[in-house]
Amino acid sequence: MDDDDDLYGGYTATSSSFNPAPNDDEFNYDAPTAAGGPGGPMRQGTAGGRLGTAAPARPMTASNKAAGYSGGRPGTAVAGGPAVAGSKGPAPPLRKKPEDGPDVAIKEHEAKCHELLEASSRAQVDKDWVRAVETAREACKRERQLARVRENAGMGDSQNLELAFATQLCLGNALEGNDQIADAMDTYTQIVKNKAFVGGGRVRVNMGNVYFNQKDYQKAIKMYRMAIDQVPANQRWLRMKITRNVAMAFIRMGQYVDAANTLGEIMDNEPDVHTGFQLVVCHYAVGDKDKMKRAFIALLKLRAYESDEPDEDGDDTAGGAGPGATRRGATADDVLGDDGLRQMMREKQLEARRKILQAAKLIGPKIAANEELGYEFLLEEMHAHGYEFLANELEMEQALAHLRGRGANFEEGKRALKEFEKKEHALKARAATNLSFLYFAEGDFENAEKYADMSVESNRYDASALVNKGNCMLQRGDMEGAVLLLGGRGRRG
Repeated sequence: MDDDDDLYGGYTATSSSFNPAPNDDEFNYDAPTAAGGPGGPMRQGTAGGRLGTAAPARPMTASNKAAGYSGGRPGTAVAGGPAVAGSKGPAPPLRKKPEDGPDVAIKEHEAKCHELLEASSRAQVDKDWVRAVETAREACKRERQLARVRENAGMGDSQNLELAFATQLCLGNALEGNDQIADAMDTYTQIVKNKAFVGGGRVRVNMGNVYFNQKDYQKAIKMYRMAIDQVPANQRWLRMKITRNVAMAFIRMGQYVDAANTLGEIMDNEPDVHTGFQLVVCHYAVGDKDKMKRAFIALLKLRAYESDEPDEDGDDTAGGAGPGATRRGATADDVLGDDGLRQMMREKQLEARRKILQAAKLIGPKIAANEELGYEFLLEEMHAHGYEFLANELEMEQALAHLRGRGANFEEGKRALKEFEKKEHALKARAATNLSFLYFAEGDFENAEKYADMSVESNRYDASALVNKGNCMLQRGDMEGAVLLLGGRGRRG
């Protein structure tokens, strides 16, 4: 083949052909364009080729630079190339929030409904029933507007039934508190008839309470029992609470046997102090001595709200204390850790003890042949179940009973009170106060002042003790001391 016909002759140049000098006019180092280069069509021929040879166009010179990038500093984008990571170009504009869409209107109506519900609830707590009714009606109006917005937006299947139930129930409670009984019952009836409300049948408890307050106990019992049927079996505590309402209606009707049977059912399932006390009262009304004893023992076995530590001598109902005084025998935890929960449990504990003591005073004279034997039985049971302090309280009550009424026996009363000189501090102070009064009434001023001093030393803020001491000082001619005590300035020294 002739050299002139060599088609690859133009590519036999040396390496200098591929690496020309920077100022060589035959080559251009810029990136080619769609037209073949920045200056127009690509030049045909090479440095080593012959002019006029019909050879294919020579490809671009190889480069170690990535396409679409320049040699500038990192982060700089090249026109026509992809964006470089880390570039700080302008962010795209934010989408405008639609201001008139159904979702926005729904959220606004729901927020307003909740706000009105809270306002009505606060007004009910403050007993401002007029404002409670107004805000509750406005909440119901807002809820209906919300329902229409959902329906118009084609979202009728996603109605907020919980919010609708809450607004109507809030309105019913407000109307009942404002003595608009007819309107309240209409509202409750609408809730009960709406099958879409889950648990709406429990509102019959509210309807039963309305009938109970109106002394229509038959209808109240009917509503309570219908409400019990709506409560699931696994919520036994709620069923027993409603059942106790039934028992209270029976008591108001004078049907103590039915009430006792109902209360006994509660004590078998969910016993509590109030139910146990009411059961004792029902048996007392019927006059059944054995059932009175059994009900009282069941009440003692509850040990309601009692701590594991034996702190029976810390009852605030006995002895009393002055302002700023610390209970005798109190531990550092009792003084420093007196938070809200501890205070609430303390109040419940004291209430339980008061119920037990009231039950004992009620049935003591009736459960045996005479009062003394009845109290003896109760004292034994209290000691057996760990209620030492309540047993002492009952003994104090028994001693004071000898001093009351036409058949008062002062000698027996004094003998019983003197037994307390060996007992707890608070009981000793109370017994001393009563003994001082008895001796003063009998003219034994020496013993009267002795026991008056004892009671004042135990509790200098006890008004009865101060009066006894002042009377004794007045009797022996100490006018100045009597004025200081009886004038409210406290004990001298």
